[in-house]
Amino acid sequence: MEGQTLLILYIVAFFVIYYVLLIRPQQKRAKERRELISDLKVNDEVITMGGLHGKIKDIREDLVILQIDDNVRVKVDREAIGARTAKNESKKTAQAK
Repeated sequence: MEGQTLLILYIVAFFVIYYVLLIRPQQKRAKERRELISDLKVNDEVITMGGLHGKIKDIREDLVILQIDDNVRVKVDREAIGARTAKNESKKTAQAK
């Protein structure tokens, strides 16, 4: 009887550790990614997953038009945006203050 209880406690502890170390951080990253994609605005400076740096000039349903040079604009899938640049984030925090 005591061995079975101990086994059940080990299994429960394993699942708790699994949740805390793997599932929860993955859900947090997915939520942050969804927020990033939904909060994109014109003139945000972003980096695509392919490494292109550019400024958003237009946002359509599933497309983002990036200006990567003076007269160079490319269409990028909205899901291909990897991050905002640090310059863009520092401007937002300065405006919030």
